[in-house]
Amino acid sequence: MDRVHAFFDELYEFVLARGGTVSGEHGIGLAKKEYLARQIGQGGVAVMRRIKQAFDPGGCLNPGKIFTDDEPCAKVKVEEGFRVSH
Repeated sequence: MDRVHAFFDELYEFVLARGGTVSGEHGIGLAKKEYLARQIGQGGVAVMRRIKQAFDPGGCLNPGKIFTDDEPCAKVKVEEGFRVSH
């Protein structure tokens, strides 16, 4: 597995140095998430984190996938009439 990781490190450095991207048709994905900050920087990741927080304050949507410190969805309760409370 070390050779595979080394290959992807080299591949993404090559792609990013030429203005390419690590994302694919359906987004970053788990296999490429560690390369996201290399592409958009820590500031870009912080913006993405704030956007996710705005749309998913309870951390229910794909918890722990890209941002591993999402709050657990258990804090969010769906009340009668599908009202969401925290």
